[in-house]
Amino acid sequence: MWTRAELKERAKGCLRRYYWAAFLVSLIFSIVSAFSGVSVDSDSMDYFSGGSSAGISGQASWRDGEFYEGEWESDVPILDEFLEDDSLSGNLSLDSAPARLFLSIVTGVVIVMAVVSALIGIFLTPVFEVGRNRFYMESRLAGRSVGVGRILWGFSNGYLKIVGTQFLKGLILFAVIFGSMLPGLILILVGVLGGLGAAGIFGLMLLLCGLFAGGCVGVWLEYGFLMTPYILSENPTMKAKEALSLSRQMMQGHKFNAFVLSLSFIGWEFLGLLLCGIGILFLLYGYFRAVEKPKVSLLLTIISLGTRVVLAYAFAPVFGVGAIWWAIPIGWALADVTGAVLLNLDLRGSRTIGETSENR
Repeated sequence: MWTRAELKERAKGCLRRYYWAAFLVSLIFSIVSAFSGVSVDSDSMDYFSGGSSAGISGQASWRDGEFYEGEWESDVPILDEFLEDDSLSGNLSLDSAPARLFLSIVTGVVIVMAVVSALIGIFLTPVFEVGRNRFYMESRLAGRSVGVGRILWGFSNGYLKIVGTQFLKGLILFAVIFGSMLPGLILILVGVLGGLGAAGIFGLMLLLCGLFAGGCVGVWLEYGFLMTPYILSENPTMKAKEALSLSRQMMQGHKFNAFVLSLSFIGWEFLGLLLCGIGILFLLYGYFRAVEKPKVSLLLTIISLGTRVVLAYAFAPVFGVGAIWWAIPIGWALADVTGAVLLNLDLRGSRTIGETSENR
């Protein structure tokens, strides 16, 4: 019977021999995985649709079950200034040609992002996951890195089998969760179409209960299928049903331990998320101050704070409060990139001076 401490100790021993290669492999997989999911902020969509829930209403907006005709109002000061601008026609409407064009563009972008995200999630992410596992497996056996390129291993070894198996796994999980929600959805639909308020309320309660129950069953199945990508990294041509069945057999009696193992990394994940941007920036601040280059630290501060102000002011009228929150990590990222470039140039200059002194 394995223990969490034993697994982590083994992992540390392996990573000491090929840390940076493992880091690059994990980074590549994380980037690919990030593009396989698209989230759309509800407040932003309310702004696009003219809904009053986002703090804006006006001509052709929907209120109390009917269309409301009236003057534009906003709870956002920046929007008030924009809407009261005399340079505008004063009759801004979602029925106007510019508004329809803008809504069409936004809708098209969202649809394209959703489609691209789904395609990446189906045809790329599973293959990179299997390739990542193959890298770790071979590197552990070899006692050294077998090359970052091993992450592409799945594209030339049973690609269709890998994609099909992982797709079937996702389809099963989706069917379980959606099936548990279906009775509630049907009752809500009956209540809306038939004007039966009680049926709608009961349907909503049933939907929430189904979502909770389906989520629990989905998590249980997810941990039952946990070994599937590892099995495929060794046997990429195995049939989908066989791989899923073998994974469930291997996880028999180990699901809870695997779940606790996952929870044990929450602290590290939160710390990494918290410090990824600002932590690197503080490190760069300290370095340039130590080498008596405070002007660089000041420049990084201006880039970080200035980017936040500009992006927040520019996009808040369109994307709402979400634009302000997104402006913060973007400012950190730009300052980090700038600092990394300047750090590289500074280190190169230091090496050149050192080599010149040695030659003399």
